[in-house]
Amino acid sequence: MDSCEKCDGRCCQKYIVPLTPYDVGQIQCLGHHPYTFIEWVSVSEFSCEYPDIRLESGYHYMVLKRNSKHCIFFNKKENKCEIHGSHPILCRIYPFDPYIRGVRQKHLCDSVRNFTAQELEHFCQEENNRLDFFEKAISWNSTNKKNWSPHAFLKYMGLKEKS
Repeated sequence: MDSCEKCDGRCCQKYIVPLTPYDVGQIQCLGHHPYTFIEWVSVSEFSCEYPDIRLESGYHYMVLKRNSKHCIFFNKKENKCEIHGSHPILCRIYPFDPYIRGVRQKHLCDSVRNFTAQELEHFCQEENNRLDFFEKAISWNSTNKKNWSPHAFLKYMGLKEKS
């Protein structure tokens, strides 16, 4: 049994989750359009270890959209993630936070789990994806573009519009 199956979703209700293009692609594969689950949060409202993205209105982070109290994919009635299995890397490895090199807010998570060798290998690959995202974001931010829209950014990242 996955340890998250015993969870009451405290992490889904507390954190803003930055996304990588890989995360976006995984969620898109489930049939969700990026504009339904991506939110652009200004760097003045939130700080994280992900690259900030230059848009028309300034620099922003690409994050998983939230309603007023929790992640939009959190099913409060059933206390579970509706995209579990394709959820973002930070959700998959919670409560571990690779950016602080340890456990973040462990008191929020009662089911700390052991990761398999295959999962750890996947997380290392995801870290490579994240580093690639940093390089592409730096390149995007330094170009002299006329179109700084979220749509243009997603296209630049190689994400295709899916209906």
